[in-house]
Amino acid sequence: METSDEVRGAGSPLLRIDPDVTELTRLGRSTIYREVSSGRLRAVRVGRAVRVRRDDLEKWLAQHSHGGESAQAKSADPSDGAAQ
Repeated sequence: METSDEVRGAGSPLLRIDPDVTELTRLGRSTIYREVSSGRLRAVRVGRAVRVRRDDLEKWLAQHSHGGESAQAKSADPSDGAAQ
């Protein structure tokens, strides 16, 4: 996790875990903090607060939405023979 010194001058806005990130992702606080703790979602520490850069959240969302889109596209694909 980065410190506030590394955040200065960063172009991407910092989002609060609750309510900003939880509302955008529709996931609970515990889930978001678990992703941050595991390193899967990058976060920065500003004093005692934990923040997520909007750019990092968008990258994380893109990585996690590909599986859902692929699964939906596959189940909707009429060439797989399941729709007959």
